[in-house]
Amino acid sequence: MEPEQKSHKVIISVVVIIVLVVLGIWWFTGNERKADNLNKDQTGEQLTTDQNTINAKRAFIDGTHTLVGQIDLPTPCDLLDYSVAIAESVPEQVAINFIIINESEGACAQVITPARFKVTFAASAEAIIGATLNGVPVILNIIEAAEDENLDDFEIYIKG
Repeated sequence: MEPEQKSHKVIISVVVIIVLVVLGIWWFTGNERKADNLNKDQTGEQLTTDQNTINAKRAFIDGTHTLVGQIDLPTPCDLLDYSVAIAESVPEQVAINFIIINESEGACAQVITPARFKVTFAASAEAIIGATLNGVPVILNIIEAAEDENLDDFEIYIKG
């Protein structure tokens, strides 16, 4: 093989390696941006990791589910609201839609503020329960309450 052909192969190999490295960086940062966009709520604010999972204690008594928990709101001016939709199927499909509302007209300090919730609905014990936060699906981590536990005065302790 001639020296000129060897130098062309080396140059082509170096160019291919550089192109692969650039494409790899571009692909990695593009996926990172997609993940960031998935973690933004409808107002464009970044959701924290904690907001991707909602922990709730559940009691099921006489055909009624009671879920209690806490969601961190971005500011003390925010309010937490929810709606429940139940699809008639066997078992029922229950969708709890949590909504963070901010109707304040002035500036509000960006201080994380916990807001407790209590959701009750009638469904079978086998109902499949899911949740969204501002329209974004979240993981609903349901913890069964002890039989003697009062859900009006709850505490959720999650290790990890």
